[in-house]
Amino acid sequence: MKDNIATRVWSVVYPLGIYYVTVCVALYVAQLIFGRGEESYMTCQIISSLVALPVLYQFYRQDQFLEGRSGQKVKIEKEHIFSVIYAVVAAALIGFALNNIISMTPLVEMSAGYQEASRNFYGSTVWLELLGSAILTPLLEELLYRGIIYKRLEKMTGFLPALFLSSFIFAFMHFNLVQFIYAFLLGMVLAYMMHEKGHMYVAAVGHMGANALAVIRTEFGLFESFTDKSPLAWILSVVCLFIGLLILFLGGKKKDAKKV
Repeated sequence: MKDNIATRVWSVVYPLGIYYVTVCVALYVAQLIFGRGEESYMTCQIISSLVALPVLYQFYRQDQFLEGRSGQKVKIEKEHIFSVIYAVVAAALIGFALNNIISMTPLVEMSAGYQEASRNFYGSTVWLELLGSAILTPLLEELLYRGIIYKRLEKMTGFLPALFLSSFIFAFMHFNLVQFIYAFLLGMVLAYMMHEKGHMYVAAVGHMGANALAVIRTEFGLFESFTDKSPLAWILSVVCLFIGLLILFLGGKKKDAKKV
């Protein structure tokens, strides 16, 4: 029994370890080439993501094969398009609201780690930030945290424990309090989306939508009135959160007829 539990825990831990080592080594090498400054950080992040993606994809394909889903033909249908719209709108609204609410608390000033991460992620050009933060990073993280870790945990523990545990791991790997809170809450949203719709692509596009909006609003100085700590800013942020959650739960009740 103990060996069985240890084996199951190891099945979750070792892909995370391989991911972390791969990303860190690739990032280190890229920074040796391009430098360690804020302006070059996103370029190095993109390179490390490109190196880690095929590694994680092998784990994901292995799990798909064991589920008997490997090699299935992709057929895009109306349900899939609706699922993409649902995921992007719900995750973008919820992520937007969470960013607003967290930024209006003292947590941002208290977290030096978050401030450093923010300078790194928003120190490049908007196009590199969109490629890195809004496309490659969400795809990489969804492969790992929802496509591999959540799915393996779900087989062991069921839906709710897997949702909380995978979101906690996702949050913990961000290494600062502000991103921990944001990632934990958004991680539960993304895991719920994948559970309800039946496939990782829903979580991936939702994550992309939330990150893309964060990049755009930061780079172009949009929606600053939503974070000015006024009563109206709090009300508008809570309203956005409520609408996002409403879309999340009402739109997530119908699984795609055919999974991609």
